[in-house]
Amino acid sequence: KLSVGISYQDNPIEVITLVERTLAKLDIFTDEVRMQVGIDDFSDSAISIGIRLWIPTTHLYAAKYSAYKAIYLMFEQENITIPYPQRDVHLIEKKAQ
Repeated sequence: KLSVGISYQDNPIEVITLVERTLAKLDIFTDEVRMQVGIDDFSDSAISIGIRLWIPTTHLYAAKYSAYKAIYLMFEQENITIPYPQRDVHLIEKKAQ
């Protein structure tokens, strides 16, 4: 299973389609069900796109690394943002006595 976060400003339905097209071009699948891609989670800083691939164990890491590289390059080309966690910190000053 792979997962990648996208910004809430990006359209997850379009990203899912782009991920499916991008991964379909890779030669990493068996003849069985090839992949499932969908919204996996709405987290604090990102919409997580989950990707399930059916890969022979002997090729697992090569396929995983190829898939992540292809997704990254596609995100870069399509200007899709991979967000990072952000926190707002509010400082409250004590009043002098």
